[in-house]
Amino acid sequence: MDVIYCAGGNVRLAKIAIEEGLLYGARSDDIRRGIRCDGLIDIRWNDYDWRHHVEMVALHKPKYAVAPDVEDTSEYPRLLELAHELEAYCGRTIMVPKVDGIAGLIPSRFLVGISVPTSYSGYLPAASEIAGRELHLLGGSPAQQRELWRYYQQIGATVVSSDLNCHNKASDFGSYWDGFQWRDNERDTIGKYEAFRKSCRGILRMWQFLGAVPVAAHSTSSYRESRTWGNS
Repeated sequence: MDVIYCAGGNVRLAKIAIEEGLLYGARSDDIRRGIRCDGLIDIRWNDYDWRHHVEMVALHKPKYAVAPDVEDTSEYPRLLELAHELEAYCGRTIMVPKVDGIAGLIPSRFLVGISVPTSYSGYLPAASEIAGRELHLLGGSPAQQRELWRYYQQIGATVVSSDLNCHNKASDFGSYWDGFQWRDNERDTIGKYEAFRKSCRGILRMWQFLGAVPVAAHSTSSYRESRTWGNS
């Protein structure tokens, strides 16, 4: 299973995530210079620039790329064509259903994107639509992703990859995920960046404990090389 830190903005946080063994990603409209999005390129859920999105996927060639959300059944044929267009430039395409009856139609070579419910968004397809499918978890907290992973194991679905960035905001308060729960610290004690680093380690520790990620799969030395692009 691939674990991805997906957020634009703070390049230093991106580099810490990479150093700690996470893949990296960002929305196509928020990619910063100097960092390769090798893990995931997401798309703005509304008012997106499709041509720019394709250009960024073609440039970075990530392992995963997200097609526009399917929020209306009538839009599915058009959005399926867009998903096909991304295939030439990424390892796997992710389609995100947000209406009943769509998840089961998505071709099996695509991942079904699960929008983990948060205050921002969220939609969980019916179990009957995704049993036996390969899934990507989009966003949410480590605890939410852990519980969904367990549930999907029970119904015969496989979580292939996940992305999150909530530990960025938590680090503003010196809080971090230790692998099992949030730990609260005064920011003055460890600081934002150390809290974020601890969360990256804790997130991987959680998946290792569950057996989703091999203990040796995310070594710093094997992931640091070729992640930075200078100013390209």
